[in-house]
Amino acid sequence: MSDDLVKRWDEYVDSMGSVMGEVEHMAQQMRDRIEELEAKLAKAVEALQFYRSAVNLRIDCEITHAMQEAHTHAEAFIAKIKGEQP
Repeated sequence: MSDDLVKRWDEYVDSMGSVMGEVEHMAQQMRDRIEELEAKLAKAVEALQFYRSAVNLRIDCEITHAMQEAHTHAEAFIAKIKGEQP
């Protein structure tokens, strides 16, 4: 009877070692996947920051152009009121 219990115990321990090996392998795969996703996220954040800068630059250019046009129209209007040629 005792030999049977020892044999069953040994089989249980062996099977647990196999399970633990699988768990460790799965944990490593999860760590690798997390690192991969973190790298992709960092690239996405970098791209968004670049596009935000580009949009801000575009807005600055549009504002500058609009201000130049407003200034030109204001000068022409003032000249017209004064009876001068623009």
